[in-house]
Amino acid sequence: MAHTATYDHLGEVPGRVADLVPGFQSRELVAREEIAAEDAWLEIVAEVAAPPSVVWDYLNVDELVKRWNGATVYTTSNLQGGRIAAGSRQHCAHGKMVNSMRFVEWRPFTSYTQEVTGLLGGRQRYTSVLTPLADGRTRLSLRMTGFRGRNWLHDLLLRPLRALMRAPMRRTMTAGLALLGQQVLDDAAAGR
Repeated sequence: MAHTATYDHLGEVPGRVADLVPGFQSRELVAREEIAAEDAWLEIVAEVAAPPSVVWDYLNVDELVKRWNGATVYTTSNLQGGRIAAGSRQHCAHGKMVNSMRFVEWRPFTSYTQEVTGLLGGRQRYTSVLTPLADGRTRLSLRMTGFRGRNWLHDLLLRPLRALMRAPMRRTMTAGLALLGQQVLDDAAAGR
């Protein structure tokens, strides 16, 4: 709807006013893809000494991600309107190991869920949940499913590997979140 505001130093300024509530409500009705804590194959929780908006950037801005996760290449593609959204993809390379992740849910500054194709073509989902803490820090929960096969036979073949991968994945993800937290502290101390 058309709207005009009047300011002493500018005069009349035309604009438009939109009711954002219906769009927000319709978005909330969309089926959630988030992995609940009780449904996770593995959950890693860390507290980061920064608010969710800062932690969010360290999880999603390509150059910031590369600073803490050791990737030689980290890119985001399939942006919608210049922004990450469900359907966007991230590619992460650590030497010869390359991962491709697809966003299946995107809730800025709160949570997102990605699906990664990896281990013998199996698929795994990750949900990152950011919870603000009263002291300005963020609780970051990384929840993941075990690798699933493309069909029942493929899933049967991956089942023993899921058990073998749990401890190494826990160590790797715990170390990664510690590196993220340290990078946030180092950057804050350096004034970045």
